[in-house]
Amino acid sequence: MGSALTYGHRPGEPYGKLFLLVDSCNRAPYGFFWAYAGFGGTIVWHQLPGPPREIAPCHDASICYFFNPYTNPPEEKVLAVFGGRNELWAFDVPTQTWSKETFIPGEVPIGAGGSLKFGGFAMVPGWPVTKFYLIKGGGSPEFGVYNRVYGGQGSIKSPPPIPVWQLLPPFTTNEPGYTDTCFYEGADLAMWPPVPYLTLSPTHIYAMQGYSWMSNTGRRFSRYEISSMTWEARDNLIRPGAGIGGALVSHDTWGNLTQEPTAERASILHCFHGGYDNVFNCYDVPDNWSPDGEDPPYIVAYGSDLVFGAYWYSQNPSDSLPGIWASFGYNNDRIGFYTEFPTELKGSQPSSSLLTPAKTFIALPNPAQRSASFQILGAPHNIILKIYSENGTLVNQLKLENGKCMWNLKDFEGKKVPAGVYFYRIKINAAETGGKLIVK
Repeated sequence: MGSALTYGHRPGEPYGKLFLLVDSCNRAPYGFFWAYAGFGGTIVWHQLPGPPREIAPCHDASICYFFNPYTNPPEEKVLAVFGGRNELWAFDVPTQTWSKETFIPGEVPIGAGGSLKFGGFAMVPGWPVTKFYLIKGGGSPEFGVYNRVYGGQGSIKSPPPIPVWQLLPPFTTNEPGYTDTCFYEGADLAMWPPVPYLTLSPTHIYAMQGYSWMSNTGRRFSRYEISSMTWEARDNLIRPGAGIGGALVSHDTWGNLTQEPTAERASILHCFHGGYDNVFNCYDVPDNWSPDGEDPPYIVAYGSDLVFGAYWYSQNPSDSLPGIWASFGYNNDRIGFYTEFPTELKGSQPSSSLLTPAKTFIALPNPAQRSASFQILGAPHNIILKIYSENGTLVNQLKLENGKCMWNLKDFEGKKVPAGVYFYRIKINAAETGGKLIVK
């Protein structure tokens, strides 16, 4: 129910990566995972340190990747908010550590429909900040922006003369007689234009209000203009609405947003409507919703998420497709990928080993410099792990005792293997799986 998905691609890295937070209410083990975004049809997840147990994301979590090259060293983090709490936490990707970053002011904690999104870089005023927009959900109208001074608040010796948190005008549609300004479960935000790397700053925010099952309200869709701080009604989500698991994503079109004119400039938003339905639609900015491509074969429930990124279908960094990654929420063990381009990957659902504990890999550290440990969660018996070089040569094989083993990064002859990319494979009964390990 509190699962959350985000995509990151640090400039200079060969491939993008996915981060997935799995709640403790699902049938999967509670935890935090990452995986390279693609390769064939199998996504191999690697476990990361999870947030402290006292903030276990049983409900209503939201996570958001960002990279800031303007600090020394550069920042690469995943920010997170958790249901029932008024705190913003940060996961530092290089050091793999969690820390509580700031208290979130306001009358209520994060609730169903809470959403955190990266809003780009700005000067406020004279202070360089990264912006993060937040709706609290849970039947609250609270909508605000976090002005994160470069380096995080902990590195600032004295408080800057700017508001760290700014409360913004609550959601509205400006419709006569409509006074509901709250966000409910299924609510979500999307920046427009999106913020790919450092090239664009958003001018508007699109928002789905979600749906209140108690009062039969919500389901509205509006646009917020950042410069004027005003809301404007767009098309309503009357059918099928935006309910449990609703998710909204903005992307830079399948082409290039900066090129004018482009026939695809309008195809900028996609959404899951949620509510235990499987409708996947496109919003043509600025005017209307329309069906777009095939609907996924899975029901969208609590904890679903959509993020724009790319899928690498080979080890060549240039072999990538832009598209939308999707998690389908409660009781579903699939991660999906959707692209508009004519390919066998269109609308496909790459398999994930995350929610099948007997085949869940943990390979740490990755990249490895001195040694690497492998673990297969729930492995029922001893199995053999084979390690191959990038050209397919068998380098070594190890026996996993009770599902665990350590590799000293040496080959069969006891020589340290060269730096590069290696692939490990295991076979349990008739099922084979594996992953990739980078040796430095």
